[in-house]
Amino acid sequence: MDNYSSKPISSVIVQVKSKNICSLIENFNIKNKINIHLGDVIISATAKILKDFPEFNSNFDKKIKIYPDINIGSLINLGKGTKIIVIKDADKKSITEISNELKDLALKYIHNELVKEETENSTISITNLSPFNAYLAIPPVLKNQSAMISIASEFDSFEILEKKISSIKKFNLTLSYDSRIADCQKALQFLNSIKNILEKKEK
Repeated sequence: MDNYSSKPISSVIVQVKSKNICSLIENFNIKNKINIHLGDVIISATAKILKDFPEFNSNFDKKIKIYPDINIGSLINLGKGTKIIVIKDADKKSITEISNELKDLALKYIHNELVKEETENSTISITNLSPFNAYLAIPPVLKNQSAMISIASEFDSFEILEKKISSIKKFNLTLSYDSRIADCQKALQFLNSIKNILEKKEK
């Protein structure tokens, strides 16, 4: 896939605690009799946060061009080569709609039925490497985009609570971005805003 840019790229990483988001997904699936996944939730969270950080939904060509629509590309490779399947207007869709659309596009990928419109015009991309035992992944940035997020695998960590060491599960979330559209502080604000949604306790 000759689709990667040669832009000046920087990367930032945050660690996300898994407990609350995994509990939310489990309860949501039971309540709604559906099967959403971590990647679905992160696409939804990213789409919402991009409204406050539009520079990451852009392309830099002599100057920054902010895209009016939020079309999130999801990289997929199920043995037939890497493709990008695109959730158009992701900020206007529910997690259920995003999850169902991803499943439909994945089936089309498997059966070689994807059409051009379903793989083009993404404005930011996400690659979910959590099933592949990836502790950390620094993703590239695609042409005509300014950012890509990678989701790594869950790992065991520790934290001190009330002077006691407790085991905790986390995963790394990495943002690679065109360093001409934002500095590292802005990039971390964007990535931490996604992290905060994922770690938010269910009410």
